[in-house]
Amino acid sequence: MTTSPNFKHLCCELVEDYYGDFYRTIFECLASARFTAPQVAQKCHLPLRQARAGLAGLVQLRLVYHHTPRDAATVYSANLTNAYDIIRTGRLAQEAARTHGDLAATIVATACELGFSTINELRDRVLLGMGSDEDSKDASTVDKLISKLLDDHFLAHLRKAHFGEVHDVRREIELKLLSPAAIAKLTGTKAKQEHQENINRNYDSVVTTSTSEHGYTNGHYLQSHRQQNGNGMEGVIMNGHHTTASTLIQPNFYKIVEIAQIEVVGDQARKTFGKRGATILKCAIRQAAVPDIWSKPPPSEMPSHQINTYKLLEEVNDEQQREEGRYMSHTNGTLINGNGNHHNSESAPEVSMDDLENELMLLTESIFHSWLEDVGRSTYQIHKGPLDLWTRTEEILRILDSRLDPPAPRILRILIDKGKLEERTLQEIGLLGAKELRQSLSMLKQMGYLELQEVPRNPARQPNQTVFLWSYEQGRVATLTLEHVYTAMVRLLQLLKLERKKLAGTLTKIEREDVKGKEEEMLAPGEFIVLSRFRRVESWIWGEIQRLDFSVAILRDI
Repeated sequence: MTTSPNFKHLCCELVEDYYGDFYRTIFECLASARFTAPQVAQKCHLPLRQARAGLAGLVQLRLVYHHTPRDAATVYSANLTNAYDIIRTGRLAQEAARTHGDLAATIVATACELGFSTINELRDRVLLGMGSDEDSKDASTVDKLISKLLDDHFLAHLRKAHFGEVHDVRREIELKLLSPAAIAKLTGTKAKQEHQENINRNYDSVVTTSTSEHGYTNGHYLQSHRQQNGNGMEGVIMNGHHTTASTLIQPNFYKIVEIAQIEVVGDQARKTFGKRGATILKCAIRQAAVPDIWSKPPPSEMPSHQINTYKLLEEVNDEQQREEGRYMSHTNGTLINGNGNHHNSESAPEVSMDDLENELMLLTESIFHSWLEDVGRSTYQIHKGPLDLWTRTEEILRILDSRLDPPAPRILRILIDKGKLEERTLQEIGLLGAKELRQSLSMLKQMGYLELQEVPRNPARQPNQTVFLWSYEQGRVATLTLEHVYTAMVRLLQLLKLERKKLAGTLTKIEREDVKGKEEEMLAPGEFIVLSRFRRVESWIWGEIQRLDFSVAILRDI
């Protein structure tokens, strides 16, 4: 999916919007294939020195991979994943503000701006932006909040392997295990399979974001940094592992995928079970969420997660307080009342354990029964694979409901539920007329959402002895829908570019230091009205792009 032309075009538009035409030219060249620096200079019609400077900037921004094979020149390729993640910067900071306060949003936004950094560097940059001195109190507050953001997966640890393309990292591992001559001599299915399993184990160990045995912080590392770092954050336990102030961290944009899935499930639960049931289900799903893209198992190996009801009860009460607007997150992550006073136990109704178990029991008997299971003795499990499948199906149907006229959405729901069906059976189940059914089936087939399968009853393949089955295949429909979403996002960015060209002179003027913050005073009344309209249009466009990004998170990233 990520190699589709529409996706590449979208990434190029994003790079141009954020970093300008020069970087877009080089990035667009590398999005098509891997090239060396002289090849990039030739294809982009740039001097070699200028091309190298552009490549260095893109590498530093983590928008381009670079790899130096043995006895060969360094090659460069576009990092489409990081280019697309530009969209998610604002939403990640917004969610951090909702759960941990404004200072958490500042930390996440700063981490996105830096791309990657040590904890010390991130803390210093945040304190510098706040305009406060680096006293022990401020530094301690920021360090604790960084630790909390790591635990909640807004930030993730960075490994050396994250700087390389998957193919290059796996190839380096393979060459460390065996020489090229030994690899060529591998014969037999079992030997090749064992070799691939060994590569997979080593790859998992070099990309894991935990600081365990294969991470940064082995005993020697910790001892040396305790001696070198008198100040700063040391000895902090994060995710069960020891992390120092010199550990490299990065923003974790996969958190947006968790947020998108929780919103889809929460919206469905709210329709039937109300706000409390939706809150319980969202907090339960949060326990089973995959922390980051490097920890994501293959779809066939998605585990089942047992819900910790005691932890769930605490999370539900905290979440319910936030949703009701009774509390807000303080900048240090503690909860206070909206009037600024610390809360007391009488401020909000709490969910009891009996209420929680009753709600979970009802949820397991509802439309969520395919992935939420009551295994007995007040124990509940979430099956991650079926949950992901259910979420994708609901998102596809939501998009198609807005695009298709009745009875097409109903036909799709019937085929999803029943599988392959004949036209006559479909007509009986859907209570549809023959004419409107055939028109809808023809339209859905033409749009690529349905397939018609012929099953002959005898070798002669006579039409009157052939069964025609209509079928729905989710993978194909998801890919097709995703391409439409990419196209819509590209058009929105092009519309934004057009609006900026119309106001190029005004936008250049308001970038001056003496005009910033004084637009209403420094601009003519008519010019200020046009600028205000542009800002509303810009906000609307980015809001639509963020909405479409949630569909991408569900259809592509889950």
